[in-house]
Amino acid sequence: MLAAIPPPDLGLPTVEDWLNGLREPETDEEKAFVALLDTKLQQILDDTIGDHPLTNAEFSSLFFNAPEVPTI
Repeated sequence: MLAAIPPPDLGLPTVEDWLNGLREPETDEEKAFVALLDTKLQQILDDTIGDHPLTNAEFSSLFFNAPEVPTI
């Protein structure tokens, strides 16, 4: 049964390699993808928050889906 399972495709990057490409893009393809993500994120932020600045709680709930935590 195990012999019927094909080996993994080693031509694909691992998740860690893919994330490193986003953090520190080296190839033109990685740089273009990061630029696209930046543009899309900016569009989402512009549509979502408009002209008022986010509080820490709003930022956390927007990006991390975290509940608002009152400050002391």
